[in-house]
Amino acid sequence: MIDEVESAVLELIQKAEETNTLSCLLLVAKGDMDPSGSLFVVDNIWDTLRWKTQERFYIRYLNKNYANEGFEYQGEAGIDDLSIEMMIYSHIWASNDFLKTLFRFGEILKGQSYSWKINVDDGKFGKKDWMDQHVIIPFENSSLKNSTHFKRSILYAYT
Repeated sequence: MIDEVESAVLELIQKAEETNTLSCLLLVAKGDMDPSGSLFVVDNIWDTLRWKTQERFYIRYLNKNYANEGFEYQGEAGIDDLSIEMMIYSHIWASNDFLKTLFRFGEILKGQSYSWKINVDDGKFGKKDWMDQHVIIPFENSSLKNSTHFKRSILYAYT
């Protein structure tokens, strides 16, 4: 499974680079608008700083469970562990930084230039519609061999 994910991500990055090298470079360099919306920045530290505290907790928590050989979800404690783990995954998928990255990849795959300012609009039907329009459809319409992996993961996370 890890090899499939790695292969799909590498294919996505290569396709983005072939489609629009400058936009791909800005994406990798985390080009964005500062919180005031008045400056263009590379290596947007604002999203990174917000994410770092959460990331440390997620990694520490997941390592605590998976470091134990033979770990299983058992009893009430197992239900709690599984619930927290699902919350962690939903926070990762719903993070602004992650959604902006998926959006930008979708725009690059459509041949659009780099989007500096992004509004993650929940819209009338929530993030699923936004994801359909800005991520799933561009990925489906691309020539990515592994687009089904992305679509399946995204649909699972947002439905």
